[in-house]
Amino acid sequence: MRGTLRFILALTVALAVMLLVRALALQLCSIDGDALQPYLLSGDRVVVNRWSYGLRTGDGRLFPYGRLARQPVRRGDMVAFETEQGDGKLLLGRCTALPGDTVVVEASLLGDSTDLTLTVPAVSNCDREDCYYIDGIGIVPEHLIIGRATMILYNRRPGAAPLRGYRRDRLLLGI
Repeated sequence: MRGTLRFILALTVALAVMLLVRALALQLCSIDGDALQPYLLSGDRVVVNRWSYGLRTGDGRLFPYGRLARQPVRRGDMVAFETEQGDGKLLLGRCTALPGDTVVVEASLLGDSTDLTLTVPAVSNCDREDCYYIDGIGIVPEHLIIGRATMILYNRRPGAAPLRGYRRDRLLLGI
């Protein structure tokens, strides 16, 4: 009986520690699609460091947004962020412009090529907080940023049979 109690206690403590690490320190993301090639491939499992820009506190709905030990996003960082819809979906992208930078976007309307000049903070939410330009995505306000993608943990080819399809060349790679 005593051994069973120790096992249950150890299992409960391990589960609590795992949930704390997941909620406060690290998060695992799966890459679907090839939009981030050559950096990330479909099937990559990426570790996101939730503390890289400071721990997010609040989401603006129940508690006000803030960051503990805030650090700025750097140009070139692979950033994980939530969608504006709040559906819990995470996206990844490379930060190519910082607050105050000017971004030139080439737009094509009816075959004509024109340049649009866009200053990163000049967006609806960006008068109250920093915003960043994520390559291929657009402007992302700071409160949506979860953290920095730091490592490819492993890659498993989509659709592969169980216990198969793992790529040894994509194991524990830094980003």
